[in-house]
Amino acid sequence: MHYINKYLGVLLLFAAGIVACEENDREPKISNESVPPALITELEGTEVVLDAVAATDVWDTIRWEAADYGATLATNYTLELSNDNFETAAPIVSTGLTEVAVTNEELNNAGNLLGMEAEVPVPVSFRIIADPGAGLVPDTSEVQNFTLTTYPANLSFPTLWVPGAHNGWAHNDDDVIKSLDSDGIFEGYLWLESEFKITDEAGWGGTNYGDGGAVGTLSTDGGAGNLMVAETGYYRLIATPSLLTYSVTKTEWGVIGSATPNGWDGPDIDMEYDQATGLWTVTADLVEGEIKFRANDDWAINYGDEGGNGTLELDNPNNIVIDQAGNYTIILNLNDTPIYRYSLQLNE
Repeated sequence: MHYINKYLGVLLLFAAGIVACEENDREPKISNESVPPALITELEGTEVVLDAVAATDVWDTIRWEAADYGATLATNYTLELSNDNFETAAPIVSTGLTEVAVTNEELNNAGNLLGMEAEVPVPVSFRIIADPGAGLVPDTSEVQNFTLTTYPANLSFPTLWVPGAHNGWAHNDDDVIKSLDSDGIFEGYLWLESEFKITDEAGWGGTNYGDGGAVGTLSTDGGAGNLMVAETGYYRLIATPSLLTYSVTKTEWGVIGSATPNGWDGPDIDMEYDQATGLWTVTADLVEGEIKFRANDDWAINYGDEGGNGTLELDNPNNIVIDQAGNYTIILNLNDTPIYRYSLQLNE
């Protein structure tokens, strides 16, 4: 029996050795010379201006070729930003894939981590770090350089909510008016249907503003009636709670200017409103010149662009420059109160 057990033990050790060899044969063969990740998305020389009101929008989808180690490894990629040639760097986002959609907020946060001054164009560098694990040294892509303008972190404004028939009497963060200058005057654009109220909290537990009786007046009486609009539509709502006053103006938007077929004398190029997106849009032929946005074919409510940065200012004397003739898709975004913006897309 002693010899049988010894013989069985030898067989087991031999079998184990075979299994171990088979497992080793299946282990990845890692190359002595790896190939680093290579950026596909081209950022070199671009100018990026981030917008606080579009924080959750995608800035860009960054794509790259995977690092090559001669084997399939669970490689983690980190996108990095630097404003000092990578003496210091801030991570933007990490992923196990070879592409990632980066939001304005994610890129802006990286800039803030680097201590970049907001609203000032800063030369920055961008790269990808590939970490394959397995005790291997991470690889780095080539660097691309561009100019980045960040926005102040945690940008916020005093807010009032507008529940009503238009949203099922809910306190939605999309249905609000805000005070741009924190001066007690609140403004915003909303789709309204018949009745609504204004509240200073995202609920009914605070001060609720209803109909004050006289036209354009508010009341904080809990029994006050609802505020009203005569017809469903897209309204500019202004409220000054300290004075218990408000106004609503129904708006239809258009584009006017020397770049339009009818010039500054009009009529305007009418824009169409999409209730699903909250955007005003039109596709039109423009020539070299200038444009502005205005409501109701009138100058009482009009917007220009100071600085040409894609954000709009009320009654601003700076027109929007069209420096190339062509067919454009023009989008007006008044959703993100109190900072309004637009985009111009030249179609092929």
